[in-house]
Amino acid sequence: MKQSRLQAFVEWLLDNLFDFATILVAGFLVIRYQLRSPTTTDIAEFVVWILGVLALLAISGLWERNRRLNRIEKLAEEGRNLASRYLSRKVYASDFFLPDQRLSVNELSSANIIWFSGKTLTRTSGEFM
Repeated sequence: MKQSRLQAFVEWLLDNLFDFATILVAGFLVIRYQLRSPTTTDIAEFVVWILGVLALLAISGLWERNRRLNRIEKLAEEGRNLASRYLSRKVYASDFFLPDQRLSVNELSSANIIWFSGKTLTRTSGEFM
């Protein structure tokens, strides 16, 4: 199944959410301490910010691993279902044909042999009559 652009963008954003947060926090720290030099009283606050960046890096790694494993699990399950249907001789047409593909009038008019079959035979043949 092909994803829409919006779905692909949301997936990409979720995959990189904590990476962006880490970059933003680290960038904020760099800009902040470039504009104003840290003093000895700022060391505790600076350490807290550094620990926050390290926590974001750790969460980012766990988040990415979890999402990757979920994708692998989903693909493995689809492959297992397809293989079990093939072994049990229950193969569905949707495994091989695109569900949203439609025939155009040009394709039907230029065909030499046309074979219609299936539950939509009446509607399809009436459509192109």
